[in-house]
Amino acid sequence: MNLWGNPLNWHLVGNYTDERTNTVLGIKFDGAGIYGGAGYVNPLSGLTSPKLRFNIAATYDIEPFEITVQSRFIGSARFSPTYVEGVDIDRNWIPPVAYLDLRASYQWNSDFQLYFAIDNTLNTPPAQGAGSQGGLGQIYDELGRALRAGVRFNT
Repeated sequence: MNLWGNPLNWHLVGNYTDERTNTVLGIKFDGAGIYGGAGYVNPLSGLTSPKLRFNIAATYDIEPFEITVQSRFIGSARFSPTYVEGVDIDRNWIPPVAYLDLRASYQWNSDFQLYFAIDNTLNTPPAQGAGSQGGLGQIYDELGRALRAGVRFNT
């Protein structure tokens, strides 16, 4: 779409997993929305999968500049489908989390571009309880705010 005479591009990609089953010793378990990993007594070890996850981005192109705002969303989940809250675990729930990323670039000429990026701009921590345990670092941003700058060029 056009905004003030310049292109504004939208990008949305996501996934909703309603069911993800695994059968262990004849017992069927649904791993959708379960974050249990190897660190937990869990028949779904290795099936870590949020039910809802998506990225949405808007890129505004004002040549020679390009600016992108992106959000990464990870839905809520449980640690285990078998844990009983208050018995096996204090809290069997991980809240949803969203991260804000910003990108900018300057196209110097057809062969040379400068860029700058800030991931997790607001320094949003991982969801409480979702630290490095059980491989959850593959799902959540555990680094915090990260800055990158660089040059792209054609030879």
